[in-house]
Amino acid sequence: MNRSICVRASSRVCSTNRTGSPSAPAIAEARVEYEISEVGRSLAPFFAHLTEWAATNLSKVEQARHDYDTRPAR
Repeated sequence: MNRSICVRASSRVCSTNRTGSPSAPAIAEARVEYEISEVGRSLAPFFAHLTEWAATNLSKVEQARHDYDTRPAR
């Protein structure tokens, strides 16, 4: 999925705040800034838990990928 679509979708569900400013004549695109909203910040504990899970299980995930990628063709 396009990163721009993902970021706009997060604005739509209130997890980020999007602020646009008019583009300068020399700049082809308008400048857009994003910040995490209060609702988005409420997800921090979940992301912290997910990060901890990933750190704990990364080697298992990598091994499973390797096993899958190197298995004999069927």
